[in-house]
Amino acid sequence: MIDGKVARRGGLSSHFGALFDSSLDRYAEFFMFFGVGIFFLRQDTPLGMWTTIFAFLALGGSMMVSYVRARAEGLGYECKVGVMQRAERIVLIGVSSLLHEYVLMVVVWLIAILANFTAFQRMYHVWHSEKSAVSNEEIDKELGI
Repeated sequence: MIDGKVARRGGLSSHFGALFDSSLDRYAEFFMFFGVGIFFLRQDTPLGMWTTIFAFLALGGSMMVSYVRARAEGLGYECKVGVMQRAERIVLIGVSSLLHEYVLMVVVWLIAILANFTAFQRMYHVWHSEKSAVSNEEIDKELGI
């Protein structure tokens, strides 16, 4: 979140740097959720097992949030909408991991639900944007603009 801004301010930004930065961000998020999943798996309780499953659902949702944004931007749509973007996920996991394990458990379940919701929210945003653009083109065509 900070490293890309530092590179841009220092005049060191490049296309490869942007790709590398985004890729490392995905790996960091992967290992964060993987570690949380292993932590709860080692609890050896039904609740720990369910939280492990939700940690991997959170991981999948997080990857989809990033993928949908990247794909949408590749198609020419701005797609920064959503309730559970990367910054929110990192802060929630970071802070809750310093507190009681039950707080972390609730946060993992919350991220699993809201990250996937955000991925669908972004898909809907692109669908709606495309639908609006098509409607505007049809109106322009009818008006002869």
